[in-house]
Amino acid sequence: MKSKKTASNKPDVFSKVEKEQKTKDKKVSKFDGRTFKFLAIIFGILFVVAFVYILVSNYQQGIVQEQQEIYIAGAQQGSQETVLYLLQQGSQCTPTPIVGQNTTMTMLPLECVYLQATTCEPFPLTFANQTVNMIAVECLQQGQPQQ
Repeated sequence: MKSKKTASNKPDVFSKVEKEQKTKDKKVSKFDGRTFKFLAIIFGILFVVAFVYILVSNYQQGIVQEQQEIYIAGAQQGSQETVLYLLQQGSQCTPTPIVGQNTTMTMLPLECVYLQATTCEPFPLTFANQTVNMIAVECLQQGQPQQ
């Protein structure tokens, strides 16, 4: 009898193990397929998001850099034009107002002051809305002011 029970128990044990193994294989294979698809979709979405983020970041950085270059070029051009204007006005010996931060000054080249001093002609200088007629001291000492 023991041998019959043993013989009959063995096929039952093996069949149970085989059934459990098949069930596990089916669960694992279904789980792996779904998981792989899910992970592939998640990684795909993350890749697209990262790619778009990098593109937008580089684009914005390029725009900022371009604006800075335009600003610097404009500042250089403006300073060059200002210097040329002051040189032109100075060569004509005309007083030129310079305005900066609520302060106004009048520029007159030193060469023009010397030139007018040698001719003994009075010349007006304007500072802070006040005009003063200047004449060289040597002209006053000689008594030769021309009016």
